[in-house]
Amino acid sequence: MTIRRTTFATLVAGGFLTALPAADADSILVGTLGVSENCAPFGCPALFGLETYQQVYSSSLFDGAIAISSLTFFDTFAGGTHGNAVDHGTYTISFSTTSAAVGGLSETFADNVGADSQEFFSGDLGGPMGGTSFTVSGTPFEYDPALGNLLLQVDIDGASSPQPHTFHDSNTNNGLFSRMLAHSDGLIVVDNTGLVTKFNRPVPEPATILLLGIGLAGFFACSWRRA
Repeated sequence: MTIRRTTFATLVAGGFLTALPAADADSILVGTLGVSENCAPFGCPALFGLETYQQVYSSSLFDGAIAISSLTFFDTFAGGTHGNAVDHGTYTISFSTTSAAVGGLSETFADNVGADSQEFFSGDLGGPMGGTSFTVSGTPFEYDPALGNLLLQVDIDGASSPQPHTFHDSNTNNGLFSRMLAHSDGLIVVDNTGLVTKFNRPVPEPATILLLGIGLAGFFACSWRRA
């Protein structure tokens, strides 16, 4: 009987492992690909003296808390005909929860940043994308949509601009996101445009999943032995 119970417990654990989704990144795509395009902030910061970029995303896009481990942006609208290289420069990417509404960003950047602001990535980016998208990974940001909208901030330093400029997929007046950007000459632009963005969650390690399955098998086996 013990052997049968243990075997059954092992099968339960095995079934659990089989039922788990494949180890693909769980992601949320915000916006629609192939609608329009825009070069800010990764395609033309040097051309326009772009120093700071903010984009606010509606909390309604997220059905629960999410740990954002990487971001993906796209270049599908014109198939890279405008250029397919991210401008070289030092980029600092930060996240925070914000009380600012989509379409309601303050022209004072600091007023949009929440108390939970966290640096996600800081370093050099640039060069050919090698496809129709590029991804930036960083320190995971724990975002809870119940606390407000999500704010992305990109600060750029020392950018050099290739020709022609890269344009990334964007949408306008979709109610999902909006942006603000500041130029070195003091010009501030606030509009209802934003880059199509994919938020990627951390992928569970296979070893972690295996340990969880083994733990469940042990739990069932011990429970049946007591019966």
